[in-house]
Amino acid sequence: MHIRLIAVACATALALPISVTAADNHRAYGRMHLSIDRLDDSGYVVSGNESKGSHIGMKGSMDTNVSDFKVVYKIEAGMILEDGTNPAGLTNQRDSWIGMSSERFGTFRLGTIRTPYKATGKLVDPLFYTSAEGRGVAKTMSAHHSGTGDDQGRSTNTVRFDSRSFGGVKAVGHYNFAPGDNNMGLGLHYNLDDVAFFIDYLNSGAKDETAMKVGSKVKAGAATFAFQYEIDDSGSVAVSDGAGDQLFLAATYEMDATALILTIGNNDNETGYTFGTTHKLNKNTKGYLLYANDGSSDYDTSLFTAGMMVSF
Repeated sequence: MHIRLIAVACATALALPISVTAADNHRAYGRMHLSIDRLDDSGYVVSGNESKGSHIGMKGSMDTNVSDFKVVYKIEAGMILEDGTNPAGLTNQRDSWIGMSSERFGTFRLGTIRTPYKATGKLVDPLFYTSAEGRGVAKTMSAHHSGTGDDQGRSTNTVRFDSRSFGGVKAVGHYNFAPGDNNMGLGLHYNLDDVAFFIDYLNSGAKDETAMKVGSKVKAGAATFAFQYEIDDSGSVAVSDGAGDQLFLAATYEMDATALILTIGNNDNETGYTFGTTHKLNKNTKGYLLYANDGSSDYDTSLFTAGMMVSF
């Protein structure tokens, strides 16, 4: 039912002109992402499943009569473009929320919302949403960066607060009203000019499980460096034998429209890595050619992927 409502709203937004006041802002948007993947010796497949992050949505803001507060909203549905086992079409619910925002006080939102923990993972991984991402084959990011639902990377039944920026520093937090298991997260994020730094904490109250991470991203000329270190006792890391610590490192070197990318990390004493290149065909279109390996000693999993994503 949620997906049908999102589909109707997005289709209406794309098909009809929207009448707004000068202070209101409404925008339809989306992304299409397809790739050709070869995992180990399983042969080549065209991949456009929900993990690729294809979506369609609408977001906006409207003035109110309360101080400098604006009503803000976002409604978004994921799309399967190509999948050998599932039909193409709209699929999982993505960020869909409504809230109030003020430059003096911050932003409060209610609904299905990406957690701050997941958002900072996306910040440091230049290959997020590709098959070579850290939370994928390389297994250099925890499962806290994935999924939609209670205690997932995109948290349902959730309130989230982002404070105003104080010299680039924001306090962030979310609370998930899961039945019998009220999960929450807190964070301190700094983002100014070419430097970002963050500390994030997660707690699953009923299960008494926690995760914490620290990370940073720095741009220096044509090069960008990023790292993230997770301490996880929740059993949700991307390995089969439970909890552990994870280290993620990334380096990007840009040459005009082309970028060379290397990521490497450690998970349960295994070293996963990816390398490859991306190329911006225009402002909204990017192609890539990547290789990933989980570095495991008992079962060597490797991936070759070539794809393209178009935003609108």
